[in-house]
Amino acid sequence: MTGFAKNVHLACLGFEVERIVAPFKESKGDRLYLIVRTDSVAHAQEEAITKIVGKENISIIKANHDDLFSQINAARQVMKSEKQANLFFNLSTGSKLNAMALSLAAMYSPELGKTRTAYYAKMRCYASQNIKEAEKRKPFEETWGYVESKIIPLYYLSKPTVEQTMILNEIREGIRKPELLKWAIRQHLVPEPKPDQTARNAAAYMTLRKKYLEPLEQEWHAISEEGKRNKFIKLTEEGMALRSMVG
Repeated sequence: MTGFAKNVHLACLGFEVERIVAPFKESKGDRLYLIVRTDSVAHAQEEAITKIVGKENISIIKANHDDLFSQINAARQVMKSEKQANLFFNLSTGSKLNAMALSLAAMYSPELGKTRTAYYAKMRCYASQNIKEAEKRKPFEETWGYVESKIIPLYYLSKPTVEQTMILNEIREGIRKPELLKWAIRQHLVPEPKPDQTARNAAAYMTLRKKYLEPLEQEWHAISEEGKRNKFIKLTEEGMALRSMVG
């Protein structure tokens, strides 16, 4: 209804049905975003969830199951499109990597969503402990018998400045330092040097180094430099993760 924030859930698909739909229904969810691995074999579970929630209330998002950045990006895109909604992150379904991705996306994105709530759905029965009962369930579920949702605290993490994030996005797969400086000058991030004043050129490089590159390298471990002259700057693994979360 107009004037009321929507309750939007994000969950990663595993061999679970009740563990996803029960908390969604309990919170009077308006929309469920189901993040599904690109090579998913849980088609029966996906169909069951869609039938219960309603095709009009669910969106299927594909993400690479083995790529943390792909999953973070998927969650971030949902959060950006639903930034006026109450966001709920189901950390109990899918893999541990899925839970990490949703947690990181939420903790690095305090500006997205009206409110953010992470939760773990506690279940009564597990397939590993009730093999005969599990075999009877169609579709197969790793857990069933929803008990309650345990709220998981979200400790929001600091992140680079807007300008530092711009630098991260420009580096991408890698860039030579002189090219990065030219770009930074065009963006008015560093002072524009005059051709006849080498000191001003040095000042521009100094600003680039002190204000942007050193924090990204020393505080965030996000970049590395190779070579001596015309250094090649690239993102580290941490930098790629950071760019996925704040870019």
